[in-house]
Amino acid sequence: MPTFKDMVRQHPDNVNYGLLGYPVLQAADIVLYKSDIVPVGIDQAPHIEFAREIVRSFNYRYNTKVLIEPQVKAY
Repeated sequence: MPTFKDMVRQHPDNVNYGLLGYPVLQAADIVLYKSDIVPVGIDQAPHIEFAREIVRSFNYRYNTKVLIEPQVKAY
């Protein structure tokens, strides 16, 4: 996550769960509703890619296709 890396560089003494936890919750919100296309600004594309990585990892680990990889529709 670019934002996480930037924040760690800028504030090495203030690294907290919120920096990585929020994107995980955002990915859960997308996957929960089985969204296959997510309209986002181009600046949010890394968050969608993060969600895609979580979905791929889950589907591979449990040998299933139950979760749908969301695609970006940039605005």
